[in-house]
Amino acid sequence: MDEGTEVQFIDIRPEVDFELVRIPEAINIPKNQIEEQIDLIPKDKMVVVYCRFGIKSTSVARNLRENHNIPLAYALREGLLEWAIDIDPDMPKDLI
Repeated sequence: MDEGTEVQFIDIRPEVDFELVRIPEAINIPKNQIEEQIDLIPKDKMVVVYCRFGIKSTSVARNLRENHNIPLAYALREGLLEWAIDIDPDMPKDLI
């Protein structure tokens, strides 16, 4: 991102959690709706999938790469909580 790479963040947590706190510019596609909303996920840019701790997003990112031809799909290692600690310390961690 620092080098200008365009990234689409996808929050796979439930909508109620997304409404409380999220990475700016992220879109919300709950994990159980990924297959139904696959057309919302770009195939031509980096996609970073995240959840609370990074566990569920790992399997979703792998699924996007292996089954949906989205080669630049990655999971945010250690999830939104780590983002709040390392990148955005003003993010309310108690709402994650």
